[in-house]
Amino acid sequence: MEYETIWSLGDTMNAPNAQTAAAAREQAPVIAENSVAYMRGHEAVASTMAMGSAP
Repeated sequence: MEYETIWSLGDTMNAPNAQTAAAAREQAPVIAENSVAYMRGHEAVASTMAMGSAP
């Protein structure tokens, strides 16, 4: 893998789940937690199974 530290959320990622604001809202804290962990020299281990919600 050429880039190990790129994370995405919502419509910018090609996930097989719903690409909704609800999914991005659940994904955002995971991105934040992993970014802070990485900047502090720790492994980024936070994850989510964000499925979003139907309108």
